[in-house]
Amino acid sequence: MDVKNTGESPFCFTAALHSYFATFMPSQVEGLKGSEMIDSVRARIEGKEKRTRVENEILRVQDGEEIDRIFLKTGDVLVRNVKQRGVHIEQRGFEDTVVWNIGKDKAVHMKDLEEGGWKQYLCVETAAIGRPPLIQPSETWSGVSILRPLSQ
Repeated sequence: MDVKNTGESPFCFTAALHSYFATFMPSQVEGLKGSEMIDSVRARIEGKEKRTRVENEILRVQDGEEIDRIFLKTGDVLVRNVKQRGVHIEQRGFEDTVVWNIGKDKAVHMKDLEEGGWKQYLCVETAAIGRPPLIQPSETWSGVSILRPLSQ
């Protein structure tokens, strides 16, 4: 992804590349330890954003759980399902990772998601959210997400 500033003033932006992975629940995302996490689901319920330091290397996503978490200053991550199949996500330019699944309760309101479809995917986004890139006039910002299947 390239963003070029063709204007006369600097600007900031946020971005996320929404990669949806066909998977089986429970699934897990590895490589998050040491990052700061914002739980967007909890923030909507409580009406405030709270950042917490991630102490575990692995995030497990369980059956039926709505999840919408932003992990700040992550590196590359691995996404695996219960059969240990997965993908390595390499990030360049992007600093953050978002993990999202609609969950069982909200899935019924999505017309384009088949019954039980929430159990068959996990969205893991390469993102620039926590520290929005600042682009000066005539400069270009570049971000790359490289997906590689994990060998069995």
